[in-house]
Amino acid sequence: GEVVLFGEDTTGSRFLEGCHHDAFTFRAQVVELRRKPSVPIGEHGRDGKGDTPEYPDRGVRLRAICAAGKQDVAWAALTPTLPGAWMIGASSDHLIVDVEDCGGQVRVGDWMEFRCGYMAVLDATTSAYVDIVVK
Repeated sequence: GEVVLFGEDTTGSRFLEGCHHDAFTFRAQVVELRRKPSVPIGEHGRDGKGDTPEYPDRGVRLRAICAAGKQDVAWAALTPTLPGAWMIGASSDHLIVDVEDCGGQVRVGDWMEFRCGYMAVLDATTSAYVDIVVK
């Protein structure tokens, strides 16, 4: 299935030549843009799913908060299409994206696009909160 939908050979962790890798795109609107420490201040607890997130210390970084979260999509299966952006994590209803190295291209109200892995497509297409648009 992943070869047909994503052009990816998961057994070899490689994309197949001549196949499209962008058949699915997830979009989420930027609702906040702030410089914050890359490591949360204070004690770290578990998230809503019982996981204890780990954060590498990269200093103070510019973060985009997007209006979608774990209830909508498997965030770890998303890759921002904007060069220099990378996924930090997610809460139940927000995606957190580091945009420090994007040259000031991101603004509140913008729509960020993400390439989807299999689990992102599975979650998004079964979520009651995600609109599916076929082009």
